[in-house]
Amino acid sequence: SAYTFILVGQSVDKAGGTDFKGLWQRTVGTKSAWVVDTIIICLAFSAVVMYGCFLGDLFSALVPQLTRTTAILAVTGTVLLPLALQRD
Repeated sequence: SAYTFILVGQSVDKAGGTDFKGLWQRTVGTKSAWVVDTIIICLAFSAVVMYGCFLGDLFSALVPQLTRTTAILAVTGTVLLPLALQRD
C-alpha cells in the first residue's frame, strides 16, 4: 500500500540511506543484506509469471486458435520480456 511505501521512505531517510538495501544494512547488518536483493528478485519474477498467466488466459480466450501455453509464451516473449529488459 502507499502507506507502507511512505514508511519505508521515511525510514530510509532517517537512517541516512538511499535505498532499501542500505536501510537493511544500517539496521539489521551487512551480512544479511543479500536477503533484500533475493526478495526483490523473487517478487519481480512472481509478478511476471502472474501477469504472463493472466494475459495468456485473456488472449487464449480472445483468440480461440491459440492454446493457453502458446498464448502465455507469445505474451511473455513479445510484451513482458522487452519490458523487463529495459534499462532504468
